[in-house]
Amino acid sequence: MLPAFQAEGKVGESVGRVRRELRELAEAGDLEILVADDGSTDGTVDEARRAGADQVVVNTRNLGKGAAVKAGVTAAAGRTVAFTDVDLAYRPGQLARLLDEVEGGAPIVVGSRWLFQAIEGESTSRRWGLRKLKSRMFNLATRAAVGVWRDTQCGLKAFDAEVTDAVFRRVRQDGFAFDVEIFLAAAALGIDVVEIPVELDSRDETTVRLRGEVAAVMDLMRIRAHLRRGGYSRP
Repeated sequence: MLPAFQAEGKVGESVGRVRRELRELAEAGDLEILVADDGSTDGTVDEARRAGADQVVVNTRNLGKGAAVKAGVTAAAGRTVAFTDVDLAYRPGQLARLLDEVEGGAPIVVGSRWLFQAIEGESTSRRWGLRKLKSRMFNLATRAAVGVWRDTQCGLKAFDAEVTDAVFRRVRQDGFAFDVEIFLAAAALGIDVVEIPVELDSRDETTVRLRGEVAAVMDLMRIRAHLRRGGYSRP
């Protein structure tokens, strides 16, 4: 799944690249490429369809990446559901390993840039630039607010479809911080989360602006309040 917003000129190339890099799955009929559009007003939806996306799910207005992912998860037909950023900041071929882990029995598998850094060495992290800095700062805030110390914002995650309903029913935030709730919901449900090392592409792109960062911190405060009320443990 590719959550997208105002991605005209990009989404078509991304759909094609995912299909090429996961060619074996596509040829076996085991790949569904779903674009979850978050109320784009440009040509994102039409471009995704022309590029051959198997499904294009459209939110009627812009609600946030979390809302797009939730809509896509609900519509996905496969036994394994995965999502990655539409700018393909991570090589799509890396999704194959996440999918293999889920097919092997792991309920939730997430990518971690930190594990890759630990394996490959600090020098590789210099390519992360602004994206790395913002990610680290947000994760420090996440640890302080709700005690989660993982690479929550890595844009590669995969799920066994049987756990998605229970997990995403507990995801309340529609914005940038929704990933944090995935970890909290899984913990509340006793669902294991497996981390594997993934490499961020050398393109130092970031789509999160200051207003979005402020909103994410506010979302963290709401998440903290909900956590303290035991909200993630309730049905």
